[in-house]
Amino acid sequence: MAYLSFIDDDEAWKLNDHSCSTTYLKKLVVGDDKGRQHLKTLQFCKCEVEAVRLIRFNLWPSSTKFPNMAFHFDFMRWLCGLLLESSVSFKSFCSALDAWTSKHMKTYIHHPVKDLYKVLVGGTADEFRHFIYQMENIHDDGSKCPACYEDSPSLISLLEQRI
Repeated sequence: MAYLSFIDDDEAWKLNDHSCSTTYLKKLVVGDDKGRQHLKTLQFCKCEVEAVRLIRFNLWPSSTKFPNMAFHFDFMRWLCGLLLESSVSFKSFCSALDAWTSKHMKTYIHHPVKDLYKVLVGGTADEFRHFIYQMENIHDDGSKCPACYEDSPSLISLLEQRI
């Protein structure tokens, strides 16, 4: 018999980078660094696009317009590394992740994303890979940081989807 600890962590994740009167809470499915799904409450602000706020939490949004799932940056780096270096397909990766996830973790979350493949294959990984490339290749030649913005966010998705 194995002991499985359970921490009922329903406290909202907040960033104290600015104070604003337009903050609101939203529940999202968050994939941690190992791909396990958790239903978390995050604090957002109407003066910032939700996708940009998620990036500040080190989470990659499943969609730029209506994110209802986000993935930890370490998980996305792992996925992109496997896709590039090991020639693993999205479908095989998602199947292996599903087999690796215990029954306990699958029943822990109330609203799991049943088909992770649909979320990831829609351009999420490619957009993340491009974002990381831009972040790692910022030079002092006047290039702007893709996560920083002055008037409006520069995060654009060509492949929008809802799960």
